[in-house]
Amino acid sequence: NHSEEQWHQHLRTRNKQGLRYAAKRAYQFHRETTEEDYRRFYDNILKPFVHHRHGYSAYVESCAAFCADTYGAVRETVRLEQKSLAGFHLKLSPRNPLAYFNKVGISTEAIQDKQMMSELNCLIYQRMVQLARSEGHHGLHLGITPPVLNNGITWYKSGWGAEFVPNLTHQRYQLHFTSAKAALIRQHAAPLVALKNGHLVGIVWGEAQDAAEKIASAEPWKFNGLHSIHCHSIQTGQRVQNPETV
Repeated sequence: NHSEEQWHQHLRTRNKQGLRYAAKRAYQFHRETTEEDYRRFYDNILKPFVHHRHGYSAYVESCAAFCADTYGAVRETVRLEQKSLAGFHLKLSPRNPLAYFNKVGISTEAIQDKQMMSELNCLIYQRMVQLARSEGHHGLHLGITPPVLNNGITWYKSGWGAEFVPNLTHQRYQLHFTSAKAALIRQHAAPLVALKNGHLVGIVWGEAQDAAEKIASAEPWKFNGLHSIHCHSIQTGQRVQNPETV
C-alpha cells in the first residue's frame, strides 16, 4: 500500500546501493513471449542460476512444463548492449490479489561478475514491484520460505520489505526426535520456525542456564512476522522457563 518511493526508502542499504550502481549502466528490460524466447531463457539464464545457487543436483522443472506455465505470466529479460544477462517470470493473474514471483535467472557471464550480479538482482526486484503496482496488485508474493530461522533466503527477502505469514495452503508437520542421539542433534540444530497459537515463533535448543544466550544468538535473524523466540530443553524438548521469552 506504500508508494514506490516509500518502499524504496525502507530497503536494506546494500539494495539501495545496488540500484544506484545499476542506474549508471544502460540496462534495458525486454518483454519476451514466444516459445523460443522461453527456451532461451530456460537454457541460458534459469538453469545456470539454479545450478550456481544449489549445485548441479538441484531440481529444475522441465522446459516443457515451464513453457506451458504462462497463464497471467510476464517474462522479461534484462539486457546490456543487446546481451540478455538476467530475467524473471512473474505471475500477474487477475484471479489473485498478489503478484507471484515465479522464477528468476542470471546468465553465467553475469554470475562471474559479482557487482553485475548484485545490480541485476536489485533491478529485477524493483521491476517486479513496479509491474505488480501497475497491474493493481496490492502485494508481491516472494514464494514459500523454508522454516529455518537463520536461513539466508529469509534474510534476503527481509531486505526487500517482506512480511512473513503462516502458509495456510500446505501441509504441516510435527517434528519428533526419536534417535538415541536426540540431545546431540538438538544441541547442533539450526533454529527453526514453528507455528504456535496461529503465530510464527522461533525455536532454539538449550538449557535454563544458557537459554538467554541461545535466544540472543538467534535475535539477528528475526524477521517481520516472527512473534517471539523460545528456548526448548536439549534433553526433553520441552520449553525452558525463561522470563525473557514471555
